[in-house]
Amino acid sequence: MKRVLALFLAAVSFLLPAGASATGQTAERLIVGCDTMSLYALPLMKADSTVLARLEKRLKEIDAPWSTACWRAYIGVWRLDKGRLWLERVETTKGDPVFTGAELFPKSAEGSRARADWFSGEIRYGTGALVYYQHDGFKRNLEREWVAEIFEGRVGRGTKAYRNRLYKCGVEMMDNVVRVAAAFDSLYVGTLPDQLALSVVFAPDSTGRVAQIDRARLLMPGGEKIEDAADPRLQAAVQAFRSVTRWDAYWIEGMWKKQSCTLTLRRNGKAAMSRIDRSKSRSAGGKGFYIALAVCLLAAGTIGYITLFSSASPVREPDPVIEIKPAPVTPVPAPPTKPVIQPEPIEVPVQEPVVIEEPVELLPEVVSPLDGTTVTVFSMTELLYDQTMADWRTHNGIDVQAEEGAAVKTAADGTVVSVTNDELMGTTVVIQHSGGYTTHYSSLQADVPVAEGQAVHAGDVIGCVGSTSAAESEMGPHLHFSVSQNGSVIDPHAYIDE
Repeated sequence: MKRVLALFLAAVSFLLPAGASATGQTAERLIVGCDTMSLYALPLMKADSTVLARLEKRLKEIDAPWSTACWRAYIGVWRLDKGRLWLERVETTKGDPVFTGAELFPKSAEGSRARADWFSGEIRYGTGALVYYQHDGFKRNLEREWVAEIFEGRVGRGTKAYRNRLYKCGVEMMDNVVRVAAAFDSLYVGTLPDQLALSVVFAPDSTGRVAQIDRARLLMPGGEKIEDAADPRLQAAVQAFRSVTRWDAYWIEGMWKKQSCTLTLRRNGKAAMSRIDRSKSRSAGGKGFYIALAVCLLAAGTIGYITLFSSASPVREPDPVIEIKPAPVTPVPAPPTKPVIQPEPIEVPVQEPVVIEEPVELLPEVVSPLDGTTVTVFSMTELLYDQTMADWRTHNGIDVQAEEGAAVKTAADGTVVSVTNDELMGTTVVIQHSGGYTTHYSSLQADVPVAEGQAVHAGDVIGCVGSTSAAESEMGPHLHFSVSQNGSVIDPHAYIDE
């Protein structure tokens, strides 16, 4: 078995270029406030070549360990702070120090870290459990993710937030193949070869049903491809495919993730197992070495083919979307399914009805928490369209747009009762005032200058405008400001200067 492993690694090493990331790669680390998240980007790769040469030299000097899961042999530790991206340090995969940010970029150093002024591009970072995994670079998704544009080290406007999910509705692939084969056999009664294949690119929804088909084709013996949406054979095959309601669904970055599938079908309701499936049902016995060797050679050949020909592949027009016209057919029995519940990028808990009171004088001295433009008004009786959620809902405060980093002030004298990193509303400061009044300041930057229990006075700076609200990410930098008295929300518009 050792000989097999050595042969496989040698083949892969030969075919893959140095620094390749064809396998799943170890993420960088990004610190946001008190949270350490996985960073799916490599900002150092855009640094000056002399800097990269110094880094490579240092990694060789210390004989930094590497693996196929981290071809670069280092982990960058980054921080988002005050609207900037900073390089804190560079470590080996075992956590040993390589460079501080200041050592690697002395011209942009502040303390031990360095401003990432050289970097412009998109970064994706997240936290939570793994939802989707693909063994290729950073093509995986966590429960909560953010995508931000960086320009010369500064965070741009319009950071997007996503809540990713897996809807586990699927069964063994072979069960779905059998269902499609049986349905197809009942739908199309014309002449067809004994064996053919259906290739589709599709997206299922939370119920396990096929919600969308982007591409469909029938692959016939001899290499013939049927792609005409009007072809009755393809229509029957697609209709049969849609009859299956047992697919796992991924809600990734605000949309159903597209999946590809090729089903080998036989006439008379039979389904053909793939060679891989058949091999699983047999005992290898003493032939294990040769089977493993064949798998290795197949993998190496596949990689070599992709390496040699992928770059020269011609650009082709997208395949047509297949629209299936209903036909009077006998439906295939399927297990009962739950009602369709369309998910949203971010869940917002349903609140109990609240009593709305007209605002009275909050306190003898009231100041506007922010000078800016109100982009969303208070409304608890009429529904407002929410760009982030793409739906209509009430709004318990007002949203004031301003430049990233603009100072946010407390509206009146009071005491800070909480400073939290709310999952939906971002960094939030809550202040209790006299008379039963409470003010909420959300979507602030992660670092705030106040703490729980601290006394504040009207006009004191309690934070800076940020883009941390996942539920209002489409607005960009803004303040979500709300006011309540004895638990009942009131319109805070009177306390905002436009």
